[in-house]
Amino acid sequence: MLPTEFGGFVAAVAKASPRGLTIVEEAIDTAIGELEEEIKNVKPDQFEQNAFIPKSAFGTAHRSPEVALHHTRAHAVMTATLEGVVADLEKFREACRLAHKDIQGVEDVITVDLQTKLAIAETLDDGVRRYGDTAYDRAVNDNAGTVATEENPATEEG
Repeated sequence: MLPTEFGGFVAAVAKASPRGLTIVEEAIDTAIGELEEEIKNVKPDQFEQNAFIPKSAFGTAHRSPEVALHHTRAHAVMTATLEGVVADLEKFREACRLAHKDIQGVEDVITVDLQTKLAIAETLDDGVRRYGDTAYDRAVNDNAGTVATEENPATEEG
């Protein structure tokens, strides 16, 4: 006897992105709410009074008292099981919240690390390429008017 919203919870988990953690807290909360409502409907204390079956209710056959006993036990087991499922869902919801927080922390660290590496790469790029490019451009412009001669302009005689 699972609440109908449990199917929505399973569907939300199945659609979770493989690239990250999808938190489906709303579905978990809905499932918990439905289970708590079912627990209220079961009313174990009231059941013992209103739905009690005396051991002689099924006649005097050898197994009749056993049927009455199992009827009472089954109701108690169902209630305890629903309460256990609620506890599991509450723990799962908290685990999702912690995982989300941990992933966010890792993403923050990675972001800072990548920004630092980018800044280092940009600094190295500025330090290497721009000075060489500037010197090249200046030399090309400075030597644009140079003409070929028969004498070496770098000697004292020329």
